[in-house]
Amino acid sequence: MEQHDNDNAWVQDAENWICQIKDVRQCKIDLDNSGEVVGVHVVAAMDRDPKQIVRDVEGLLKARLGLDVFYKKIGVVQVVDGESSHLNQKVAPIPVSKPSSSKSTQISKQPLAKPIAKPVARAVPAVVSRLVCESVSVRSGRNLSAEVELKNGDESFVGICKGSNATGNDLMLVARASVSALNKLLDGDMELALSEIREANVSGDKVLLVAIELISGRKIEKLYGTCAIQQNLHQAVVYSVLDAVNRKLSVISNMEVAG
Repeated sequence: MEQHDNDNAWVQDAENWICQIKDVRQCKIDLDNSGEVVGVHVVAAMDRDPKQIVRDVEGLLKARLGLDVFYKKIGVVQVVDGESSHLNQKVAPIPVSKPSSSKSTQISKQPLAKPIAKPVARAVPAVVSRLVCESVSVRSGRNLSAEVELKNGDESFVGICKGSNATGNDLMLVARASVSALNKLLDGDMELALSEIREANVSGDKVLLVAIELISGRKIEKLYGTCAIQQNLHQAVVYSVLDAVNRKLSVISNMEVAG
């Protein structure tokens, strides 16, 4: 049973109660014309597994209002708290990566012995700080949709991947969404592709292992990343992908700047 009486004043109370759940930041409940719950949209921090947050929301609505809301109608979007975002911005590099920035203001302190030859055919941006995960979310319904937002300094790159709602497919979709966001960062003949992702037990701990292919023309290089699975499985997927590529992209960027 997923409906209440015609007076929808209870919705605001329910949204306020849900916001009291640990790590939940915002909530919005959508009803259809008959007053039936068609969607519960939750914004939460990244410290907890989104499945646990869904269970908490489902249980709260049942206990407080007697509402049986199907768990697939509850969507959780996880974002990094502001403190982490600000910390990343403090170390953001001088914005010489923007092709439109003037040479007089951005390159005035660099020796000009070499002319700035190679036009703008770069494999990666001129400056790649350590890429960070800004947010990751998985929305379920008839199909799954994974969305990952990555940040390189002040720039954001969003990747989205959709697929079947099969068991375990969420990990693959989050990994592919992460790779999609990374490919928006790249510029030129270089491309990343997901090769494999799997869970493994290492010294008694659950660990995610990911293999990424770096494709440049006919050359293919395998990159490997890992991340321990703690509270948030989807976040661990993104971190394992970043672990595979962060160092390589920074090296390529530095080589191109030096060249």
